[in-house]
Amino acid sequence: MRKRKKKVEKYPELKYETKPVKKGRKIQWHVIESPSKNVVGKYDFKDDADYIVKFHNKNQVWKVNGGIPKMLWNYYAWQLHPIIINIGVMLSFKEQSNQDIKEFKDQVILSEARSKGEEMEEFIVAAVNGDKEPVSKFGIPKGAGKPIANYLKRQGISGKSQVLGADTINVTREWAQHFEGGVPASTRTPKTDFIVGKSKISLKSGGAAQLMSGAKAETTATFHAAAKSLDNKALSNKLLRMITQLAPAGVAPGQLGTVIKQGKDKVVMKANAIHKELQEELKSVFANNQKFANAFAYEAMSGDTKFGTNSPGSCTYFLNVAFDGKSANIKKVNDSAYVSKIAAQMKPSVRFKTGSQKIKGKKTGAYKYWSVVGLIVDKLNEDLQPLEGELLTEGILDKIRQIYQNVKNFIIEIFNKVRDFISRSYTNLLEFLDIEPEVEVIDTVRTDI
Repeated sequence: MRKRKKKVEKYPELKYETKPVKKGRKIQWHVIESPSKNVVGKYDFKDDADYIVKFHNKNQVWKVNGGIPKMLWNYYAWQLHPIIINIGVMLSFKEQSNQDIKEFKDQVILSEARSKGEEMEEFIVAAVNGDKEPVSKFGIPKGAGKPIANYLKRQGISGKSQVLGADTINVTREWAQHFEGGVPASTRTPKTDFIVGKSKISLKSGGAAQLMSGAKAETTATFHAAAKSLDNKALSNKLLRMITQLAPAGVAPGQLGTVIKQGKDKVVMKANAIHKELQEELKSVFANNQKFANAFAYEAMSGDTKFGTNSPGSCTYFLNVAFDGKSANIKKVNDSAYVSKIAAQMKPSVRFKTGSQKIKGKKTGAYKYWSVVGLIVDKLNEDLQPLEGELLTEGILDKIRQIYQNVKNFIIEIFNKVRDFISRSYTNLLEFLDIEPEVEVIDTVRTDI
């Protein structure tokens, strides 16, 4: 009797690839599984995605299952209880070697709370301190931290080192005032990743790095920090000249009641025109302004205003490294040429809209623009009202002309009270004008340039 050949089940080969996907102004790296075309992983760093792709293309861990189960997709799995994840991992690895099980299980569990970049920090810090390096769970080769530690020493950066960790850092009052309801913990993440001696270092690996959140309050706070670098005295003086023109220049013919009404209408109409003109002027100030763009990029890089220059949260260096430790390059965040290259990628653009800007807990005591306009109209009412009903004789006209001059002097007196306030900064000027900045910026850039 002819023996039947044992049927061998064939499972389709799985293929994994990394694909960049644009999310707003950010780049996210997706791991695509074929033939299913499922997105089985989403990562902020290309190297993290590439590691997953390399591992699964080599080991074909989920071949018998037809692909990675949904509960183990990294952006889905962490919603589940870790025990469920562990059980799923153990059951699905039944046809794989124990070594494969251990390697992938460790990778899955650890990525819930860590990243490859954070692990690289520990490798470098251990090497700087002469400590035993950690066991890598993300494929970082042994000894990767040593050449980087030696490189830092050659750059004059030495001393005791420590990882700052993921702890949040308190922000300054200047920064916090732009956040209604308090500054969220996610926004209080320090710029510094680890410290060597007195050097505060932000580690960049994998090429692209997100420098800021891109949220409205964050970009607004960064705008005001950057705007401090610009002198606004010219625009403040122009505002003074324009406001003094709000007083009526002539007396319209007709009954005095009509004159009063026309005078008030002219003030409001002219005030509105001035406000619009100043908005256009502000656009031109910030459009293609290299000084502002550089200041914006510097704050996003350093966090000097956000945390304070003496805070461990603000960094002084960008360290770009390869995960194998074979290349490293450090840049001071105040290097003007380097900042300009970062600014060219961020491309901050600003437009303005009216609507009172609410700044938490801030009481300046200064007049607002439309409050000033209201005071002018009230002054006209107060001074002209006693004359209503009088005939427009030459004597009455002279009195009206004198009232208009008095109103002009009144305007100058008011403005002198706020001149110093608005000339100090663009923040104060915008507050006076009740104008809010709206900033668009590319927050993910290459730092290895």
